Amino acid sequence: MFIFIYPEMSHEEIYELEDIAKIAEDNNLTTEEWIVTLKEKLSNEQVQKYLTTFQKEHQVKKVEDKSVIKYFINSDDEINDMDVTYEITIPQDSNHSPELVATIKGTHLSLAIVDEYKNVLKYIRNQFFTKKSRLFTCLISSKDGKIASDDFSKNMSKNLKLKYISTQTDTINEGFYQETIYGYTKLWNNEFLIENKPLNIQVVIQRHKNEKQKVIIGTPILLTEY
Repeated sequence: MFIFIYPEMSHEEIYELEDIAKIAEDNNLTTEEWIVTLKEKLSNEQVQKYLTTFQKEHQVKKVEDKSVIKYFINSDDEINDMDVTYEITIPQDSNHSPELVATIKGTHLSLAIVDEYKNVLKYIRNQFFTKKSRLFTCLISSKDGKIASDDFSKNMSKNLKLKYISTQTDTINEGFYQETIYGYTKLWNNEFLIENKPLNIQVVIQRHKNEKQKVIIGTPILLTEY
């Protein structure tokens, strides 16, 4: 774990990954993985342009089935403690638009890694994305022993000044418990509207009997089930 000390700056200059990592640190959670995903719809002209660029600099793998054509690109650049991949999806149905997805992920966080991540994200945005892109940030963490979800929720609400908080509890079986927390903070611009209310944070707390407890924090929403 490491300590974030924020300099005097407007919050627009602070990345969501830092805020989420601060939440995990304040609750004594251990980071297992972090994932940042950029997504944007493309025109056919953009697809060809980007494929040409990728094929010049990286190895491109093509996978095709009846519904989509997918191109997978692994960045060969040497980036400390993080991986960068790209994926271009082209639906076989011309009524749907192609999409570019860029993923940055790692298993460790430090001030140096966060600084490097900012540089990588800036480069990717400038090279391949516009202001129409959507950014998704996720941090997967764990803790030995039981997580006090009420205390966690209160601490997170205080740090992010959360509004519209709702909680969903699922007991799948005797040994597994899952709690999902939704909320909204004005500190981040990224958001979804659900039932006319903004939403930009989702937290899943999982408790497995006799195992580490897991906390997954995502903004504006988690892309996949855990």
